[in-house]
Amino acid sequence: AQEVFAQSAILGGSGGMFGTAEKEGDAYRLNGTWRYATGAPYLTHFTLNAKIIENGIELKNEDGTPKFLSFVIPATEVTIIEDWQTMGLKASATHSFEVIDVVVHERFSFIYNQFYHPQSVFKIHFSVFADLTLWVNYIGMAEHFWEEAALITQSEPLNGLESVVRSANREIREIVRTVSELTDSNGIFADSFIREVHEAASVSVRYISSAITALYPHLGVKASREDHSINQIFRDYFTATQHHIFTRKTD
Repeated sequence: AQEVFAQSAILGGSGGMFGTAEKEGDAYRLNGTWRYATGAPYLTHFTLNAKIIENGIELKNEDGTPKFLSFVIPATEVTIIEDWQTMGLKASATHSFEVIDVVVHERFSFIYNQFYHPQSVFKIHFSVFADLTLWVNYIGMAEHFWEEAALITQSEPLNGLESVVRSANREIREIVRTVSELTDSNGIFADSFIREVHEAASVSVRYISSAITALYPHLGVKASREDHSINQIFRDYFTATQHHIFTRKTD
């Protein structure tokens, strides 16, 4: 941390398992191409996950899944691949990046769900943290869409989106209160609660998406103009919802 944050630092990267880390003494040789690093051109350091290779053998966990570590490396060791050609969220610049034969000391590796500090924020279960941060972004974009739509039309679907957004806000506030109570006490998140949060967020986002698509045809040509704010919000929202977190099937 003293080295990484010796100067102003902006960290970002990929949660995908798109590369390898070959053990070489007390260091690792990193290779791979990782997708979807939000803010890639602005970062000073990249984080990535890599499968561990030792003596030419890919290591496995007890359950047979690949053993991996997360790493943080300077942006100077990374080649950015400018492939973020989406209809929305253009400024997020969520490009891919490539790492070729970068050797990094093991002290720059970490286990993403192990924490060492006492503050409550470090006790939040990672998947709950991910669900809530993405969910609240979708709600925020939906609110913005509703506000802009109200300037264009007073149609019935407008009330439907407002209702869905208000319901989502109430639901997420209740969950956040529970999360705060858990982190302030023992910091133990039951599997049932983790699944409950994920299901609530997934269902909520489906309702929001349906409400937006129901309203959109009532907004006229303005909503189809790329230079109109409501069109940008529409494109941003439906680019964001392509994130797999709320679309993948769960057990």
